[in-house]
Amino acid sequence: MKKNLLIILLLFISIMVVGCKPNRDVINKPNRDVIKRFTLEPTFGGLLTEVTLLAEEEKFSEYADLRLDLSAITNELNALYSTTKNTSYIKKINDKAGIEAVKVTDEVIFILEEAIKTSELSIVGDVALYDITISPIIDLWNINELGYTKTLEFAEIPNDEYIQQKLPLIGYNNIVIDKEEKTVFLSKVGMKIDLGSILKGYAADKLARYIKELGFKNGIVNVAGNLLTFGKNTLKETPENWTIGITMPYSGPGDPNRIGNLYFDNITAVSSGIYERYIRTKEGDEYHHIFDPRTGYPIDNELMHVSIFTDLSITGDALSTTIFALGLEAGYEKVESLDGVEALFITKDKEIYITSGLVGNFSFNEEVAEPKYGYSNKGVLDGISN
Repeated sequence: MKKNLLIILLLFISIMVVGCKPNRDVINKPNRDVIKRFTLEPTFGGLLTEVTLLAEEEKFSEYADLRLDLSAITNELNALYSTTKNTSYIKKINDKAGIEAVKVTDEVIFILEEAIKTSELSIVGDVALYDITISPIIDLWNINELGYTKTLEFAEIPNDEYIQQKLPLIGYNNIVIDKEEKTVFLSKVGMKIDLGSILKGYAADKLARYIKELGFKNGIVNVAGNLLTFGKNTLKETPENWTIGITMPYSGPGDPNRIGNLYFDNITAVSSGIYERYIRTKEGDEYHHIFDPRTGYPIDNELMHVSIFTDLSITGDALSTTIFALGLEAGYEKVESLDGVEALFITKDKEIYITSGLVGNFSFNEEVAEPKYGYSNKGVLDGISN
């Protein structure tokens, strides 16, 4: 197990890719490479997907309809995996819960099996803390629609009696997959699955795969904040790894907007946290959107934020929720036990921990260590002080 760990006191982060000038559709460079950005049609609940590619102008001229082709991929995924659209396999599976199996495709089975693999990594006691059958609880809280970050309005939390009634419907072991017949069956009436915690990652992987098949070698896919980079930043005089900037969303006027950078190529970066979607009551209590299958209430631990860095975005997407749910100690140990996975944790006490594989790949912006922000180096997770 990897041992080294770095702590930095901060607020919390979101991730953006830096190194290319923003708000420009095309930027020329001496070797004739250009950068082009394609903003796709909103999908997955109105979220935006942006694809950034670096190549020679002649390469782009071969694919005049590239934006439309990429939008077709995300639109199809949205149609097939929505919980509400009649075209969706997920809606059909949910509607037939406890009644009959639904015929599906190999792709549906693949995504479900990836989600189940992640559930098995998240078991505490006899409960998987990552479970796509949490959907009845998600519907009850309705945070996606009532989210304070969207409406700025106060909300009522669900009645505890209703929450307790939904808990028996949660359990990934009740998803029955028949690979020979290509069917999926939910064994209890009222069960529902929701792929919101994994689908954006799968979409990023599918877009990147399609782009590479066309011969593009360098770029970034950003599906609603799920980042996937491939190749190099060839706009530099000497091609370099992509720079993933760590930003401070809650920074005010005059505050530094970046706490540091990570340097990688061919990596995905996915985050989960209590700040993304939440509701606020009149009493000032906040309830975020990552739920505990044991209680039906939002996960309550010491974490504010988790970022996962790995090679496949579908893996990073599901793992970010899983590792957040496990908490700092167990989440850290889980990541350190997984090959090709690294993580950054931010606690509610504003301490940031990075796993050992990020040491040497992360540069800290010393401006945010000023006392007025309350930042300082403090130690490592195993108790050895700096």
